[in-house]
Amino acid sequence: GHWAKWWQRMDGDDEYQQAWIDRWVELRDGYLSTQKLLGDVDATAEYLQESQARNFERWKLLGRVAWSGREAPGWRDRDTFDKEVAWMHNWLDERLKWIDAHVPAPPKLNLDTGPIEAGAKLKIVEDPQYEPLDGTIYVTMDGMDPRLTGGGINPQAIPYAEPIPLHSTTTIAVRTRGETRRGVARWGALREATFIVGLAPAGASSLTLTEIHYNPRGSDAHEFLEFTNRGDTAIDLGGVSVSGAVRFNFEALTLLPGKSIMIVEDARAFAKRYQKEVSPWFHEGIEVAGQWEGALANGGEEIVLNDQSKQLILRVSYDDDPPWPENADGRGRTLELVGLDVAVDKSSSWRESRSLHGSPGRFADAIVEIRIASASLVDDRAVLVIAGPEELPETYGIESSSDLTAWEWEVFRVLRTDPDSRTSTIQLDKPIDLPNRAGRAVFYRLRRK
Repeated sequence: GHWAKWWQRMDGDDEYQQAWIDRWVELRDGYLSTQKLLGDVDATAEYLQESQARNFERWKLLGRVAWSGREAPGWRDRDTFDKEVAWMHNWLDERLKWIDAHVPAPPKLNLDTGPIEAGAKLKIVEDPQYEPLDGTIYVTMDGMDPRLTGGGINPQAIPYAEPIPLHSTTTIAVRTRGETRRGVARWGALREATFIVGLAPAGASSLTLTEIHYNPRGSDAHEFLEFTNRGDTAIDLGGVSVSGAVRFNFEALTLLPGKSIMIVEDARAFAKRYQKEVSPWFHEGIEVAGQWEGALANGGEEIVLNDQSKQLILRVSYDDDPPWPENADGRGRTLELVGLDVAVDKSSSWRESRSLHGSPGRFADAIVEIRIASASLVDDRAVLVIAGPEELPETYGIESSSDLTAWEWEVFRVLRTDPDSRTSTIQLDKPIDLPNRAGRAVFYRLRRK
């Protein structure tokens, strides 16, 4: 056994064994897929291509032993950088296959998670990529795990016998149950999928424009537009068109609730900045629908979005002059929509991005930008200007303190709101005792109730 007692205990724990089996297969479907890892090798090799020549000119390591007794097989033949990369490809591919061969097979589905036609039949087999279990495949139609803690069978799970017709949106969970070892049945990894039947077409109530990068710092090749599904159900983008400054027609793509999709000026330049892991601005899972025709004018232009029936979804004319955020004009920031429920055709609905080069593919309006912009005294009462939303949210209040330790809530009334500047002016009800507070500060803060 292993020298570490804690590892021996974990190695003998059936729940731990199941957890790492599940995790390994989950990663092999994503971050640790062979295609993804070999792509990472190629991306790193491309990044090092220019400097590797100088490195190996100075350090004569190719085709030589760098560490006697630890050299990898075939080192004599690897006398070029490209041969080293090819060897890494082969080693990584073989190593992954070896690990897979020791992992009990999960089920494999013939349908991809996402939209399907009503009545489509789900077929399930053992995934041949892994160690055969030759057991029984169990399915649940409510997304619950077919395996109970301890290795038992969930009462809701049914043995798979024949293709399953799907007539409504369904979340399934499947596992293969194999032979019993040490009194506990071996289970393959969990596979889950949600099949969506009957997609709604995108429209004004579900699709909106959430980010505009019209004048990037450096090159116009990094321009993009971001569209987000603000509805509660998945939508079909097929037939949706963009016109005005740029022209683009969406193919039949599914956009899930809360998810975003991009159209771009140059797909290759966009991928290099935002989709390559070696980039500081990389973010996992950014979906790009394609490249547009035309260009976003640096001085401002109109963007029009129509649904598949040619009905208007939205129209916005951005600008590079105030009141539009100026840092989006060649200074590295983008225009970001402040919330999913605001009117996109108003300059007050847009702010400069918090992040350099924007935040494509990850729109979020969870953070409310709100602050006390100024304070003054009118008739012995404090008057505060609150900047951020068009109206002060009911969930926020004002607290006061004389020592920054003891705080108390203040009652106030709203004097006026200004949607264009996104400010609210309020006056506190309680007067300040000026004779007794001469030379002493009063502190105010915004706080969520």
